[in-house]
Amino acid sequence: MNRRNFFKSKIKKIINRDIMINSLKEFEEIILIGSGKGVASVKSIDQIKWKRKSLKYYNALLKQYKSAINNCPKYN
Repeated sequence: MNRRNFFKSKIKKIINRDIMINSLKEFEEIILIGSGKGVASVKSIDQIKWKRKSLKYYNALLKQYKSAINNCPKYN
């Protein structure tokens, strides 16, 4: 199961849409999900003067991700 599908199974309301660079300032958090890093929170984007305002959703996703890894016999 890829990470997007993993999180979709845990969190029912995931909105999938294109986000334009000029609209990033509307968001409090930017979360990257991928095979290389797992779950990562973007702290800032200097080019557009964007800074993270919250870790609420990142912490929730990270908790789910760590729990799944800790309960997986392959990683123990």
